[in-house]
Amino acid sequence: MALPIRGNLPRFVFLPPIGWEIVQLVGLQTLDLAILVRVQVSQPIFFCADDGLLPQTPYEAAMIAIVMGTTGSGKTTVGSLLAKRLGWGFADADDFHPPANVEKMKHGIPLTDADRMPWLRSLHDKIVQWSSEQRNVVLACSALKQSYRDELRAGADVKFVYLKGRYELFLQRVLARKGHFAKQDLLASQFADLEEPGDAITLDARDSPEEIVAEASRQLDFA
Repeated sequence: MALPIRGNLPRFVFLPPIGWEIVQLVGLQTLDLAILVRVQVSQPIFFCADDGLLPQTPYEAAMIAIVMGTTGSGKTTVGSLLAKRLGWGFADADDFHPPANVEKMKHGIPLTDADRMPWLRSLHDKIVQWSSEQRNVVLACSALKQSYRDELRAGADVKFVYLKGRYELFLQRVLARKGHFAKQDLLASQFADLEEPGDAITLDARDSPEEIVAEASRQLDFA
């Protein structure tokens, strides 16, 4: 911790580089003490103590981790387990679909881009809200196309975790499901629409959910 400069010169406080923020300046009889706590800051900060003003306190940005993939990839299972491990909130993008979309999917009718746009805008707005509230959230979402992912990249720190796997594996899982609206025809249409991301954390969907969550946590720097 650097102490202020005495004498006739203005008193300056230097905050240690990357990883610290100033919380309070306490005036003592003999010196001014800067109380520091750990947060993420991208560069060192200087300010003049004689000004009587503290710099605006920087806050650690919230992270939104989007676990993506086609139906049958395990994104809801993995997403909920990842949120539990990290102590974050969890949301399933399927819950944001309008009723008309759900009815289509129940009958195996593929969604069009026009069908998905209101859904994507709703998710975009929710991500903006979470970020503004400084909430860390894991979102399970198919996010099949790059344009969809661009729409979802609405917060300061949005990361994608892609569950990659073969059609045959996911089909086996879909056929074994009970009470879910996703059917075989929907899986085929999603694989046809899928544009694999080039900037995501890509994990093997054949691994157990626990193994995937552990590796996702490590690559998100929360191991």
